[in-house]
Amino acid sequence: MKMAYELLLELMQRLSKQKVTAIKSITKKILILSTPRSGSTLFCNVLNNTECIGECAEWFNQKYIISYGRMNNTTTVDINEYLQFIMERSASSDGVFSANVHIEDVIAMHKKGVDIFKLNFDHIIYLNRKNKLAQAVSLAKSNLTGSWSKEIKGDGQALELLNHTHIVNALKQIIDSEDHCRTQLQKLINASYNYEDFVNLKDTHVYHEFFALVGLNANFSDLHSNMRKQRDEHSINSTEDFLKYLTGSES
Repeated sequence: MKMAYELLLELMQRLSKQKVTAIKSITKKILILSTPRSGSTLFCNVLNNTECIGECAEWFNQKYIISYGRMNNTTTVDINEYLQFIMERSASSDGVFSANVHIEDVIAMHKKGVDIFKLNFDHIIYLNRKNKLAQAVSLAKSNLTGSWSKEIKGDGQALELLNHTHIVNALKQIIDSEDHCRTQLQKLINASYNYEDFVNLKDTHVYHEFFALVGLNANFSDLHSNMRKQRDEHSINSTEDFLKYLTGSES
């Protein structure tokens, strides 16, 4: 198992060898907008496996941009050059470009003078999660370990440090993202889906709705994910302990 920075560098190196799709050949742009730990990586993994939308990933995440710089042996990345690289090499052969972006990364890019919405996305889909406490525990664990999936090596020992403060801070991080979305981005969104409605691949209605909305055909008989479930006994116990703390029912 590899660390996140190793996997991201390998991703950039793989993309550098991909066949180039000219920017002018890209006819459809799709943005998956999300709060952190709302299942966006899972959602995009399922979409990617249909081979209909190109390669959807967190292209606007600073970790990805830094990895592109590492590949080119530079700490100064020209954002326009980077975006051209990503779009030309991650778009599908049919000219579909897609990206997954957390709202906090939208804000971070804007602070750097980059408005990602100027890419003129044809469809913007918003992903959220109903169970905010489960989301906050997941985010707190990810923040501590530096890992956002079972496929990425994280600092497992850091989980021993997880406490109520980490969960509260993670919850605020989620709420801040939701507030920004509601006040600044809501009018741009074409459809919204909750994690709880698309996580179970035995019920594929959300994916049917998505592909109908964006005007693409997919093989719904083979919708699948390569990812392993992250919620484990530690997450369940941390959630229960936090609830007991909030309700005063700690023994």
